[in-house]
Amino acid sequence: DRALELFDLTAADERWRRTPRLREILRSREVFCDYFYGGNQYGSTPESLEKYFFHYALAARLSK
Repeated sequence: DRALELFDLTAADERWRRTPRLREILRSREVFCDYFYGGNQYGSTPESLEKYFFHYALAARLSK
């Protein structure tokens, strides 16, 4: 639930409006929801999700 809240808060932030980043945020939310709450139509695995989200974590870490 907390992850979805963070996705939604980030998507609602004006800084991401009208940027390609907003689409990526919403796409990430969709993949997350599909895996944890949906039918996993994208065929995600724990490993593929970790690899995908690791790049976000690394970028956030490097920007500090």
